Amino acid sequence: QTTARKEGDEWVIDGHKWWTTNGVEADVLLVMARTDPDAHPYSGCSIILVPADTAGVEVVRDIPHMGSDLTGSTHAEIVYDGVRVPEENLLGEENAGFRIAQQRLGPARLTHCMRFSGMAQRALAVAKAYMPEREAFGSTLSQKQSLRYEIAEAETRLHAARTTIRHAARRIDQGHEARVPVAMAKVF
Repeated sequence: QTTARKEGDEWVIDGHKWWTTNGVEADVLLVMARTDPDAHPYSGCSIILVPADTAGVEVVRDIPHMGSDLTGSTHAEIVYDGVRVPEENLLGEENAGFRIAQQRLGPARLTHCMRFSGMAQRALAVAKAYMPEREAFGSTLSQKQSLRYEIAEAETRLHAARTTIRHAARRIDQGHEARVPVAMAKVF
């Protein structure tokens, strides 16, 4: 529902945004706003660069979220009240905001996939290192057949996840949009 309208050689932005990634730390904000109220939302929005210290920008708060300690990122609630920026702050073409956002969304999602698969690999390595050290019911955990099956299943799932991630990354590298392979990697 955030809007941007031209007045002279400026954009005037009004809206209330939730979950602005790194919004607390950012020096420049990327604002997706409706620039053509009569168009379909996917074709009537633009991305405008807004310096965080511009008059009318109010960072209300950092919204607590799961994983913030891990990623070190914030997700700010921000209000834009009559924010004025020069028209050259438009990123790309007017009304092409969603197309521009999609170009970076796939690689960004794959970055999360890579980070979490790395964390899974580390957790699996810790588990495997612990198994021959811990004894239970007269033998080490590594001698328990059901635990060996669980480790094999985890190794297989991790390999499948990484293969899915590599496939999606290869499709992007080849110039494809790769929405479906990226979504599959994220879900898996």
